[in-house]
Amino acid sequence: MSWSCFVEIVDVVSKIATTGIAGFGAWIAYQTLLRTPLQEPESEEAEVSEKEIAIPSEAVVFKTSNQTTRLKVTEEGLECYLEDRRPGKRSGHQWTLTKKQAKEILSSRDYRIYPGYKLYSGVFSIGPRKNWLYSKKLFPEPSLLELELERLLNNAST
Repeated sequence: MSWSCFVEIVDVVSKIATTGIAGFGAWIAYQTLLRTPLQEPESEEAEVSEKEIAIPSEAVVFKTSNQTTRLKVTEEGLECYLEDRRPGKRSGHQWTLTKKQAKEILSSRDYRIYPGYKLYSGVFSIGPRKNWLYSKKLFPEPSLLELELERLLNNAST
């Protein structure tokens, strides 16, 4: 058997393998396309009023088994509350941005999200309030938290 004959055999086997792999991939894609997506049935408890959807008044921004941080729109403006379930740790009201501050922060877009390198948390700053933790599980994309902060500031400034 000559060297050129061997090269031709390898070339044919290679083309057959490539065609087989491509065919298998196409078959898997077709089977996936045929599957009907599953959708959870809606419960009556899940109904939310249009007002609650349009104007958020509260958002949980950080949540672990020990801590929860929420931002809440109140008559005073935008307030931050921390619930720390560990003994001896400070919980409750942390800070307030007045309506005037919220309006200034919103108009100057003085809020930033820093996802950082940590797997589960990043930090955000909103006006003079710097380096507050947020959960990436709640906001997997920084733009989602940015949008939520913008909505809360808008609601707090009116």
